[in-house]
Amino acid sequence: MRDSSETAVPAGYVSIEDMVAKVSKDPARADSLASARKRLAPEIDEGAVTVRSLRLDRGMSQVELARILGTSQSHVARMEGGTENLALATLRKLADALSVDMNGLNDALLAQERLNAGRRRIV
Repeated sequence: MRDSSETAVPAGYVSIEDMVAKVSKDPARADSLASARKRLAPEIDEGAVTVRSLRLDRGMSQVELARILGTSQSHVARMEGGTENLALATLRKLADALSVDMNGLNDALLAQERLNAGRRRIV
């Protein structure tokens, strides 16, 4: 699901999105990718529970979460990066997709905001 804001892939190269989609067609490899994401979840975002870590803990890619939400991968990336103001309907879908209640989702979004604020100060 590409939107117009995504960068085009140069000729002769394959996008990571396309590569993951191809690999995911093989059930064993898809399971391996999901398992790797789950192992990565506690290590990401300085151990904080964020939308990204919740997604990874469920073994989902950004593309998979985007498909569930009915949006693009780049929109999910912006959600995880804290650069999107989300509508209530989107928040409800996101909470449902990540199997958390709205309070848990709010905590994850606040944790992401704190991480982003700290990163901006360093730069």
